Amino acid sequence: QLNIGYLYQKLRAFSRGLKSAAQARELAEKAEQVRLVRDADALSAELEWLSGRPEKSLEYWRRALERDRADGAKPLIARDEIGIANANALLGKRAEARDGFRNAYAKVRELGSKRLERVIHLGIAHTYQEENPDSAIHHYELGLEIIEKSRATLGGSEVRTGFLSGERRFLYEEVARYYASLDRGEDKGKWSGRAFVTVERAKARGLLDLLEHSILAQSSQAENAVLDSIYGLDDAEDAATKERLKKRYVKLRDKRLESSVGELATAGVAGIEDVQQALPKGTVLLEYALGDTSSLLWVVDRKGHSLHELPDRKTIRTQVERMREAIARPGAGDATLLKTARNLYELLVQPAEESLKKAKTVVIVPDGILFETPFEALLTRNPDENKSWKDQPFLARSFDTIYSPSASVFLRLEKAKKRGKYSEELLALGDPDYSHLATGSGTSKTLAPLPQTRAEVMSISSRLKDDQKKVLLGEEASEARLKEILRASRPRILHLATHGLINPLEPASSSIALCTSDGSSEDGYLHTLEILSLPLDVGLVVLSACETARGKVSRGEGVVGLSRAFIASGAGGVVASLWAVSDESTAQLMDKFYERMLGKKHPAGKALNEARLAMIKTDDFAHPFYWSPFIVIGTDRSPW
Repeated sequence: QLNIGYLYQKLRAFSRGLKSAAQARELAEKAEQVRLVRDADALSAELEWLSGRPEKSLEYWRRALERDRADGAKPLIARDEIGIANANALLGKRAEARDGFRNAYAKVRELGSKRLERVIHLGIAHTYQEENPDSAIHHYELGLEIIEKSRATLGGSEVRTGFLSGERRFLYEEVARYYASLDRGEDKGKWSGRAFVTVERAKARGLLDLLEHSILAQSSQAENAVLDSIYGLDDAEDAATKERLKKRYVKLRDKRLESSVGELATAGVAGIEDVQQALPKGTVLLEYALGDTSSLLWVVDRKGHSLHELPDRKTIRTQVERMREAIARPGAGDATLLKTARNLYELLVQPAEESLKKAKTVVIVPDGILFETPFEALLTRNPDENKSWKDQPFLARSFDTIYSPSASVFLRLEKAKKRGKYSEELLALGDPDYSHLATGSGTSKTLAPLPQTRAEVMSISSRLKDDQKKVLLGEEASEARLKEILRASRPRILHLATHGLINPLEPASSSIALCTSDGSSEDGYLHTLEILSLPLDVGLVVLSACETARGKVSRGEGVVGLSRAFIASGAGGVVASLWAVSDESTAQLMDKFYERMLGKKHPAGKALNEARLAMIKTDDFAHPFYWSPFIVIGTDRSPW
């Protein structure tokens, strides 16, 4: 019952959680299990606090504290005292709450719990918000510093850009919202900039962890040998040898991390002034930060910036999910699509209209569910239900769009030096032979052939001379062959026309489906972790596949997907899809895209938008389902 109660707490079903806690308490009392009675009281205290009933929370925490003091359970005493302080803070007893937090702090330091330290700093900051902003800021910053100095273990079954999730992400949200609330009067502009940096710190920390993971995945043979030696030892064998090998590995790993990630880490995150100076002429950046009570939008151009408060995360999520459901049902969902596409424009973009009047390009830095939103399909004016899709006022008609995981990533890619000479202009794979692929890797059935992808690749590559391209089709489009080529050459553009298999719960299991080859140990699936290990030095990766931009939407970095892995591995930009797409319409869109990008040397963002507009003019593919799933992630300069 206790575990069920905690599950309900995680699901925010607090009343059900309280019922489970009461049942657990009753069972524990009958069994005379006093420790379990205490645990039920602590769970009830947390749930009552989350439900906005601090008096009841205080009652349960005091009962738990009495039991823990009798048992001399120091770690639990510290947690109880923090709970009591939080309840007092919610009751408005700020001074009493601060005293409670400070009393618990000494115990927490002795325990060495960084998590509880940041909880205390957050709590003290809350009590100072109204009466002493300087003290509130001091404690908020101490909490953020604890997060950024800690390093969780990377690896396992999950690729983490969500280093900042749950409680830790909530701390960043709280700090950003508080700074935004101070942005008024003479201080207007100062605090919005500080709130912007706070959000960027959260997003940059997530990407930094992914980059660190990339470097660890690209470990040298020496490092791998060390790991093999470590994990090959049985626990009963020489412990000293095992410890020595571990130290050797850590030394090698940290040295590599320091040299490879140090540049990004020391550069820090982008501030608003950094963005203003780096933005190309005619470009506006829109950065979003979703929150539980309200959300924030920063509008940044070369002249200045503005901060706007938006509805809460739940309101925005509801509209995005309705739009995505409607866009996936051409015809049946059209009325809902028209309504939600207009509603989302009013919520997300309309506050920025003044800055967008002279803009040609919009850089969108989404957050959470907004990573799944095709901004190009939003409607800039009220739609006319009597007109066809060809005549609707899509945002794509007004701007070229670029997406980025964070403003800091956009600036890093924008300022990156030219990559030098490429070995060929295009490496394209299409129509892989799936007949020998094992089921799994996100699919429970044999993958259906994609015959249009062969024609797609042939059409794209026909624009180049033989010595400017490498084309792999059918059995040649294997995972082993792709890795072999990428280790020996540097194509400007890598084009993958195949199935993208997305596992939103376990991002490391997401993959690009290629094919197996005789004599190779590769299984034919290019997984996220394998992408991170590639020596990828290309100007643009085009994922002409299903749902390649989607992944695990978290409150941290946002989407953890295949596209993010390519960026982390060194690609200058990625073109990817937000939902499963028709291979016929994709072939046409890609043909129009490459016609502009290779033929006219247009950057990917501009070329893709021109391809969208060309599709809108057609009779068969004017509906947003066919042209709006593909987006450009990275920089407006890619691949040139």
